[in-house]
Amino acid sequence: MDNVARSRRRTGALTWGLYQDGNEPGRFIENYLVGSWAEHLAQHHHRLTTTDRGFEDKARALLLPGTSAEVTHAFDASVVGPVH
Repeated sequence: MDNVARSRRRTGALTWGLYQDGNEPGRFIENYLVGSWAEHLAQHHHRLTTTDRGFEDKARALLLPGTSAEVTHAFDASVVGPVH
């Protein structure tokens, strides 16, 4: 995951962390912050190299058989405002 961390930072992540779930010790959560949604899209569509994709593939290979990575996106609620 060190290579994934370097890749995320190189492509625009401001912060990066890997966390172990306290309720499910075999579950890990990667979390990183980018400056905007546009930065996030650029990170995945324009800045990611073949080498970076290889690092992500190696990380996915660590998943338990029959499972897949869950991807979620969170937005700063103090900036977005109320949802109706």
